Amino acid sequence: MTELPQHLQRVLLVRHGHRYSTGFDPQLTRRGFFQAEGLAEMFRGSGIEIDAIFSSPFIRCLQTVTPLAKALGLKIRVDRGFSELLAHDWIFSSNPLPHLHYEQMRTTHAELPEVPQQLIDVDYDSPQPPYPDFVGPATPGDATQRQRPTARAKAALARAAVAGRRERTVLVMGHGASHDYVTEALIPGSLRLDQQTPFCVNHVAITTLLRQPDGTFTLYGFNESVPRLLANGWQRTFRWTPKRPFAQPAETWKVNELLWTCGSSHRAVRVLTPHCLQLDAELFLLDSCSGHVRILRGETLTEAEPL
Repeated sequence: MTELPQHLQRVLLVRHGHRYSTGFDPQLTRRGFFQAEGLAEMFRGSGIEIDAIFSSPFIRCLQTVTPLAKALGLKIRVDRGFSELLAHDWIFSSNPLPHLHYEQMRTTHAELPEVPQQLIDVDYDSPQPPYPDFVGPATPGDATQRQRPTARAKAALARAAVAGRRERTVLVMGHGASHDYVTEALIPGSLRLDQQTPFCVNHVAITTLLRQPDGTFTLYGFNESVPRLLANGWQRTFRWTPKRPFAQPAETWKVNELLWTCGSSHRAVRVLTPHCLQLDAELFLLDSCSGHVRILRGETLTEAEPL
C-alpha cells in the first residue's frame, strides 16, 4: 500500500494496556492504567513528535491513550476501522460494536469511564465495519480469512492519512491483531507466520512502520516495549552541523531513522534513547520526521521500570 500521501512518514502501532477479561467492552485494570501512564511518559521524553492520535473505539484503547493525548495536547480521533478483530465464535459470540461505551457516548452523550469527553474529536467519524471479519479461530497465512480485516485496516489508514493537515507521524492505539492487519495493509507479506494472528503482541507494545526514500514503507520495529528506531548500531558518534556553538530549539537537525546525514564535523555524545542525546549538561530531544530539536535544561532521564 504505497498510495498514502507522501507527507505521512511514520505510523506507530500500540496495543492497549492490561484489561479485565469479561464483557463486550472491558476496561483497563490498575496495572493497565499504570502502563498507560508509563507509555505517555516515555513518549513525552522521547523526542518523537506525534502529530495525530487515532484509536479503536473500545474503551481499553481510549483509556490507554488518554494520558498520552493529555501530555501531547492532542485530540483522539476514534476510527472503527481500528476495532478489535471481529472473529465470530472465537473472540465474540455476537457483534460487540453497538454495546461499546464509545457508541453510547455518540448516541446518548453518556460519559466515557476515565476518558474526558473533551479529548475525543467528535467531528471525526468513521463507518461501522461489517460483522464478522471471519468465523472461527484465526489461521496464520490464510489469505481468504485475512482479507476482510486487512481491507478494514487499509481503509482506516487511508482515512487517517487524509484527516489532518499534512501530519508526518500518526499513532494508532489498537489491539494485538492491529499489529498484524495494519502492518499487512501497509506492507503486505512483511510478517512471518509466527507473527500473524493468533499471535498477540504484549500490552502497550509498539510496532513502527517507516516510509523509505523510494516511497514504500518498511517494518522497522515489531512488538517492542520501547521503539527500536536506531537501536541497531546506534552507539556511535553523532554527526551534526550546528549554526551556533550551542543549538537553539528553533534549529533544524537533518536526521532520519533509516540514514542519519549531517555535516563533516562531529562531537561525541552520550546516547540515552534513540532520540535523546546528552551533550555536556544538556539533553537534546530529536525528531527525525520533523527535523525539530528540543533542549531540556535542568532535567535528567532515568531508565524506566518495565511496564
